[in-house]
Amino acid sequence: MSVLLETRRRRLLLTLRLVMIYYEEALSTVLLKVISRAIMEEINGSWSRISAALQAVSLLESECASVV
Repeated sequence: MSVLLETRRRRLLLTLRLVMIYYEEALSTVLLKVISRAIMEEINGSWSRISAALQAVSLLESECASVV
């Protein structure tokens, strides 16, 4: 009887370890997706600001050229 209980306990512990590993992997995958999405949004925002700055410089250059 004691051997049977010990075997069940070990199986349960092994199952719990496997479940924990699975959820750790799933969590790290989700975190990587969230982080990469945030990085991409930041890059896109930076490109928008860079594009706006380049347009402003271009407009300023054309205004300066028309004055000269």
